[in-house]
Amino acid sequence: MSDDGEVDPQTWKEITLDHRGKRVRGSYKVVGRLVTLVSGADTKSATLGVLPAERLAHMLLRELAFERRGK
Repeated sequence: MSDDGEVDPQTWKEITLDHRGKRVRGSYKVVGRLVTLVSGADTKSATLGVLPAERLAHMLLRELAFERRGK
């Protein structure tokens, strides 16, 4: 995100997935070995390992969707 809170389309990539019949959207970026995902007001990060960044971002988005379901 830029300083004004907007997602910079040049560094952030949008992803979507279906989770329990609902479309979930998020944006992620990679800085060094850190993948950061933003979906709505929620943010989740993880360190790159064996998985490609896009797959890790999908996993983070799925985790956020699961956590939201419990709220």
